[in-house]
Amino acid sequence: ATIPCTAQGFENFDCECPGQTTPQGIKTQPSRCGFACNAVGAEFGVGCGSGGGAINGFPTTCVGGAEDGRACDEDSDCSGGGTCSGNPQHCNSVDPSTYRLPCTSDAQCGTGQCVDACPSGRCVQLCLPADHPLFPPDFGYRPDDPEEGICAAGPSTYHCSGEKDDFRLCDKEKAQATCDATCSVSTNPCSPLNPCPEGEGICQGPCQLAQVCEAGTDGILGNQDDFPGAGICVPDARNCFVPGINSEGGDTINGQGDPTNVRAVSTFCIGSTTNNAINSTAGLGGPGRLRQTGVNVTNGFLTLP
Repeated sequence: ATIPCTAQGFENFDCECPGQTTPQGIKTQPSRCGFACNAVGAEFGVGCGSGGGAINGFPTTCVGGAEDGRACDEDSDCSGGGTCSGNPQHCNSVDPSTYRLPCTSDAQCGTGQCVDACPSGRCVQLCLPADHPLFPPDFGYRPDDPEEGICAAGPSTYHCSGEKDDFRLCDKEKAQATCDATCSVSTNPCSPLNPCPEGEGICQGPCQLAQVCEAGTDGILGNQDDFPGAGICVPDARNCFVPGINSEGGDTINGQGDPTNVRAVSTFCIGSTTNNAINSTAGLGGPGRLRQTGVNVTNGFLTLP
């Protein structure tokens, strides 16, 4: 979890909020990050059983003991002699239709195999600083912000790229699709991001990459259901709070502040409301973060004799 609790039964939640009864049984909202492999190496940050549109994937669980089957990130989460060793499995197929799909046998993976989703590690809700090498510089968040976190197993949602149409939602299948449209006069390839030059006609034809965006509901550019300017389907990065050790204010030691220009960062818990819909949408109860900047001014008094 991004800001883990230490109390028994709360370890996989974001922060120590009081227990709640609405909705029944939820103590605090868990991190919205998908479960990612924390093993050092090629698997690091890869989603665990998160293919095929399953956004959050599956966690490592306790094996044996009183907490058998419960999500965990260390053996101490598993009381009664259990171990945190129940890694999920997913397909290692190169076929996008089965890649990283949760599985129990090779038969579910087409030409691939059903393998441990996190060999030598565990599948946890991994939140990393935005300047982590796993993320490209243009991923959507400021890489120079040490408190900005990104879910390693994201993205989890998709939207249209047009500046005025980013409210239009699409899905993983469309974001990973192709565009086979061509210019009506020159027949050169085109897309919403590569429109036809003057004199080459209009961009028309199948473009699943822009379906429900610029190509409309039918995925065909150049007809009446198009949404001009809506662009193509692109992924969102899911924002999260990095662990407290990475979330610090400005001081003379880290170079982010000085005795006059101060910068403070704090995390706290926001309790749940009595409205289930608000709790689910906003992730309440859960962590909040406050960032403040200020200027220290020394006031002195001159005493005259």
